[in-house]
Amino acid sequence: MSVPAFSQNKKRSEKIRRLEQVLRGNEITLPDFIRTEIVFESYSPGELIRTANDNVKTMSVMFSGKVLVFNSSVEGREFAYAKEQTMTLLGDLEYLSGNYSYASTVIARTKVDLGSISFELFDRWMDNKDFRDYVVYCVATKAFTIVTDQAKTKFYSPVQRVTNILLKDLRHADFSDELYVVECTHQDLALLTGLSLRTINRAVQELVLQNLISVRHGKIIVQASELNSLIKILE
Repeated sequence: MSVPAFSQNKKRSEKIRRLEQVLRGNEITLPDFIRTEIVFESYSPGELIRTANDNVKTMSVMFSGKVLVFNSSVEGREFAYAKEQTMTLLGDLEYLSGNYSYASTVIARTKVDLGSISFELFDRWMDNKDFRDYVVYCVATKAFTIVTDQAKTKFYSPVQRVTNILLKDLRHADFSDELYVVECTHQDLALLTGLSLRTINRAVQELVLQNLISVRHGKIIVQASELNSLIKILE
């Protein structure tokens, strides 16, 4: 049974409203020529969003959710190098560098909403200074984060690598209940650190034995009172 046009229009209007809200938070206005042409996509947690080496056909704005960006080595080993969250662009590095195939695979960590537009519309939007400045900021931030992370973590021990990822996840944590459930799974930690799942399990267990974290039903839990102790591990 097809979805009534009224229902489709209502859902589209709601997504446009949410997109505009996120854009306004970054001092960007949604132009009418984007509003009428943008195509929305939604993904569930764990769902594949983009695949490395596939052709880049559109520019996408993620306005809701979190994703994991990863690659595979020639030996077939997977490793993640970025966690993106609202708001970010997908396809920006590839398009702006002139390489029209995705450099990495992207999967949803949470429910994700994207708005996709053609390159022609993206170029037209780039004529707006506020949007252009934001795109430059996004690209520069991605490059800076990747370079600094690689430099900092190259000589980290497994425990330090895991701690580093946990602390990143805690940057926007709400400790109103003095406890925070980390979103990263053990598999996420393995991808983000380049370590095997067995090594991740040992590192997590070591942090548990030091009473710095706890694990309940497979979820890593951090107490606000232990933040300073976790930070000291990286010193």
